[in-house]
Amino acid sequence: YAETMSYPFAVKPQKKLSVQDVMTMLRGHMEGTPFDMAADKAWYVREGDNMVKSPLATPFVTKDIRNLLNIPYSRPISKWDCAYSFVSQVRPGYPAPVRTVLWFGYDNPHTTCYVPIYSGVLETRESWRTFDRNAFSLNSAQWAFILADDLVNRRYQEAMEDLKAVRDPLEQGFAKQVLEIDKKALELAKKDPAKAQEYVTKFTNECMEKTEKAWWQLNWDLITKYNNNKKK
Repeated sequence: YAETMSYPFAVKPQKKLSVQDVMTMLRGHMEGTPFDMAADKAWYVREGDNMVKSPLATPFVTKDIRNLLNIPYSRPISKWDCAYSFVSQVRPGYPAPVRTVLWFGYDNPHTTCYVPIYSGVLETRESWRTFDRNAFSLNSAQWAFILADDLVNRRYQEAMEDLKAVRDPLEQGFAKQVLEIDKKALELAKKDPAKAQEYVTKFTNECMEKTEKAWWQLNWDLITKYNNNKKK
């Protein structure tokens, strides 16, 4: 890296980037660099004759904890207070209903699950359109992601592995499904664009529902496993 007051507006990548590559970048907290707050020496505690990293070590350190442990702040790409993030996958030459897939995720990119939303969808699940910052609700998908991020960050080193065990299979499954959905949707779009829209709408909402259910269950599992600030 180079310390400088300014960086270029854009940088040409060294290779063609996949959707997954961009997701990984959005989730970055400068792992492997001196700026990774989860790697700060303050997180290491004595265990017998050794110094080991605390299970509380996290790259998303609150100001109060940073002040308490004297951890310098480094602004990661991924932010705990992010409202949402997305990767827009545009395919030139595809018909309108399937031309773009928006891989969308609520809250912290590091702890979200990116769900495929086709550009031709007629509607999305109501729970994904419902949110009140001032009132927690089980009927709001966004709250499911906010809660999970908060729970994981309380015992990050262990709880993040629990989250990835739920998230990674979902995202990998969606990536494979999109390839098959594309084929069918392209066939429908040639004959009846309206049918193609109905088809991608059904798939998108199924992905939303599946992810939302998985995230609420993840929350209940995290609460059960790590209550009273310790692992059960």
